Amino acid sequence: MKIGAIVILCYEFDKMLAFWQEALHYVLRMPAASRGWIVLQDLDDNLFCVVQKDL
Repeated sequence: MKIGAIVILCYEFDKMLAFWQEALHYVLRMPAASRGWIVLQDLDDNLFCVVQKDL
């Protein structure tokens, strides 16, 4: 079994983004989407998770 991504639905989008970036030293794959979600990756371009804003 292979996990492609972990999706996290959150109420405090900016705090959750800052937490995961600091905790794992991951970076944004692309600039934050205006649709309320981002994708984080490690420095080897492996995807880690998608953080989605609770709309």
